[in-house]
Amino acid sequence: MSVGRAADQGYRFGRFRLDPLRRILRRDGEPVTVSPKAFEVLEVLVRHAPELITKEEILRQVWPNLTIEENNLTHHVSVLRRVLGETAGQREFILTVPGRGYRFIAPVEPVGSEPSVPEQAAALPVEAGRSWRRPWILGGLLVAVAAAGAIVAPSSIPSLAGSQAVQLTHFGMAENVVTDGARLYITQRKGAVYSIVETPVKGGDPVEVPTPFRNATVLDIAPDHTSLLINSFANDNDDRALWILPLAGGSPRRLDGAISRYAAFSPDGQTIAFGHNFELRAVHTDGTGMRVIANMARFTRQPLEVAWSADGGTLRFSAIDPVNGGATMWQVKADGSNLTRFLDKPQNRSARWGEGQDTGFWTTDGEYFVYREAYYPNIGIWAARERPVFGRLGAAPPSPVFSSGLDLVNLYPSPDGKRFYAVGRMVEVRELARYDLRARQFVPFAPQISASSVQPSPDGRSIVYTEHPDGTLWRAREDGTARVQLTVPPMQAFHPVWSPDGSQIAFHSLKPGHPGKISIIAANGGPVRELLDNSSSSEDVPNWSADGHSLMFGQSGWSPDGGRGRVLLMDLRTNAVAPVPGSEDKGPPAWSPDGRYIAAQSADFHHLMLFDYQTGHWTEIASGGFIHNPQWSRNGEFLFFQDPSDGEGMPIFRYSLRTHALERFADRSAFLRADISRWSLSALTPDGLPIVVIAHSRNDVYAVNLTRR
Repeated sequence: MSVGRAADQGYRFGRFRLDPLRRILRRDGEPVTVSPKAFEVLEVLVRHAPELITKEEILRQVWPNLTIEENNLTHHVSVLRRVLGETAGQREFILTVPGRGYRFIAPVEPVGSEPSVPEQAAALPVEAGRSWRRPWILGGLLVAVAAAGAIVAPSSIPSLAGSQAVQLTHFGMAENVVTDGARLYITQRKGAVYSIVETPVKGGDPVEVPTPFRNATVLDIAPDHTSLLINSFANDNDDRALWILPLAGGSPRRLDGAISRYAAFSPDGQTIAFGHNFELRAVHTDGTGMRVIANMARFTRQPLEVAWSADGGTLRFSAIDPVNGGATMWQVKADGSNLTRFLDKPQNRSARWGEGQDTGFWTTDGEYFVYREAYYPNIGIWAARERPVFGRLGAAPPSPVFSSGLDLVNLYPSPDGKRFYAVGRMVEVRELARYDLRARQFVPFAPQISASSVQPSPDGRSIVYTEHPDGTLWRAREDGTARVQLTVPPMQAFHPVWSPDGSQIAFHSLKPGHPGKISIIAANGGPVRELLDNSSSSEDVPNWSADGHSLMFGQSGWSPDGGRGRVLLMDLRTNAVAPVPGSEDKGPPAWSPDGRYIAAQSADFHHLMLFDYQTGHWTEIASGGFIHNPQWSRNGEFLFFQDPSDGEGMPIFRYSLRTHALERFADRSAFLRADISRWSLSALTPDGLPIVVIAHSRNDVYAVNLTRR
């Protein structure tokens, strides 16, 4: 008999207490960080304890009205086992019933829900890293907004609704999609290789669309469906040239001077709008008439995706803040007049990387604009009414169209406007692996954790890492056990490094609405010290001096004051800061253990430069498509780095400081598994071998039908 559920009921099991009403899990009275979907899976298991609950039933309850793949559930169960402290040989809470489902086997005691607490004393919410937006608060706000909207817009005015998402492809490497109503044209990514593939509109196996380019992505399809708008590039961080690719055969035609990652045809097919640096531009399809529609430099925003209204008179585009990564939507007339924000919200005050609004599309009748909005963990598709209500434009507030555990991105409408297509991004699984020199293969490292970056301690007995996807900082034993959380949301932590004596950890801290800073925390936890808290610049990738008295780090060229990127050295005893000579337009540093050399990427990340303090000169020692994360071996003999833009191999290279030889040390062939989407160099083991982060992702094309209700 299952324990059941009351509206205000909580549950106690072992050292844990689960409060579904407030979405809090506590261990020994202290809040535990749990991702939103993992919490929902745990709630379902606990409510049905000790009964068997099938995988299908869990998927139905946690992801209603959504076709979801089983590996997503498997990932969340694995996360829960880490949170609950289970190991591979010990199952105290969750028992797998092969081929059927799961049982929650620990004794469960129903208890009353916890009393409410003041906001300042509230426990860490389930949405780790997003404590400023609790779902129960958001729900109340939405109800209030909807009620207010009903006063202005009566129920007789229809709203837009979306169906459940139907998965159309199953190859897992989709980036974006466009359609002519008969075929889907999709950007496919394999490692660092981008290509264009096509399938029937109902889905199927992808077939490559031939292009003469090393890398190409599809951006739009002409209104007459005779050609694709694409871009081409050699490496992922390079400029992307715009081309028009005929579908009936023939050579692609370049739009000279048009460089962009995002672009769209006008409704009449005669003009293309695109973002370039801080400008929204337009060019005729014959390559003439280049002009600037909107200059966003004064707002420090870079235009990204762009959409045209049905009459071609208005453009709407998302624009990113390059300092904190938050995006808002703007609109402007095609003649460049009336530049304003769309939906007057102060999003960027608290937005982080990837949060905000993404441009979508107008419905065919022009009555609604459909767009994506993400303030993690709340992600969904919304519709804003365009036609006047009682003489007021957009008087009715935006209404939700689609919201589920699946994140739909890069929306594209069908020609008849009855549905839209999008890429559905599943929760990306991260794993760590280290290079085994004897086997010449990557083998699992600290398998119990999911991390986006990691570094071993100087004695090799511990690790510090950034939890994925929450961005919190943790310390653990070298095998990933005995985990201790060091930072709390909403701060995110990246690139942690140990001090030489192992007593402190420096890292890149990121707070909502603020540029990234170098911060220090004691290895045993405690207050976080932000070094340059009074500066408006962004700093990244700290390096300790051998004596632990100084920190070296990069200062980003994206600083709002217009400063150029450079390398800084800070004396922690006096707080004096000085630039490294000749480091202007250099990437974040990698300081050699003896303090003599500094390795840093060039501004375009194509070159690896080496600075010698004895000579005072910078020298190029390697080049590539994208130089990533140089790392020194402990003895200072070797310098490792990765070129993740180098095809599907995404190789790691090793440079010898003694012989000046450069060798390809490892690539994709060093993995025994075939289900690896991407991987990146994170750190080196104490004996000087690479530790990498493996990303397992499943991105496929989905369709959502649109109806009026």
